[in-house]
Amino acid sequence: MPRKLLNPGDIYGKLKVLNYSHQNKHQKTVYKCLCECGKEHFALATELRSGHTQSCGCIIKNFKHGYYKSRTYQCWADMKGRCENPNNKNYLNYGGRGIKVCARWENFINFLEDMGEIPPGLTIERIDNEQGYFLENCRWATRAEQNRNKRPKRTGFRKEV
Repeated sequence: MPRKLLNPGDIYGKLKVLNYSHQNKHQKTVYKCLCECGKEHFALATELRSGHTQSCGCIIKNFKHGYYKSRTYQCWADMKGRCENPNNKNYLNYGGRGIKVCARWENFINFLEDMGEIPPGLTIERIDNEQGYFLENCRWATRAEQNRNKRPKRTGFRKEV
């Protein structure tokens, strides 16, 4: 067995090194890794260390298959922006009041697996508006359905002029 270059547990991009696997026919060291998406992947040590290999391929699949420009991907990105980006115009109504995206949905593929493609004419809705975005609290809904599921309006006092 050649000198060990990487340690089990080391993380490169979305890949976690599990163990040394073998030397390939070009005498390159290959490691068995586990991707964040759950798939096992064999990668060259040099490719991991250089950053050339960062996942099992799931990162590329997101974009290669058109998800990047899909309505589902845009819905996911908008949801994350409302909850995580203080510069987002809707942040105060979402992230600013504690609405969060569950850890599983930080990865678009997991969101897609749980919710499926967005049906035409629908958008994502939280069933309980006081809770965050997670599978049991979300569904695809029409605008009319969403309009019936709003937080109560704040009542304030108006100054008479």
